[in-house]
Amino acid sequence: AKQRLRLSTERFLRAVRRAAITARDSANVVRLSTEAGTLTITSNTPEVGRAVEKVPVQAEGEPVQVAFNARFLLDCLSILETDELVFDLTGPLQPGAIRPVNQPDYVYVLAPVRVYT
Repeated sequence: AKQRLRLSTERFLRAVRRAAITARDSANVVRLSTEAGTLTITSNTPEVGRAVEKVPVQAEGEPVQVAFNARFLLDCLSILETDELVFDLTGPLQPGAIRPVNQPDYVYVLAPVRVYT
């Protein structure tokens, strides 16, 4: 992985839920980016508004910016039975892999959404 994040499952779930409120476009897109120990989750729909959520993370590797469908991300996060998760990101067009810290054999693979800026 280009970047490995370790973070609180509950904090990540709550932040994505809040960001998903303004991700009401057809792709339901939330964008993830990291900087200085913080994962920033943003969503933007012109008629609805913009959301910016920040979650503390332990990050290793190069920063990656990637977008995911909020619904699919929430499907994964809401079923994880772990306090912390590891999120491996390779690049904006490569899938992300989420693993519970307490169940390293379980892997949830999430395809990214291509976004045009």
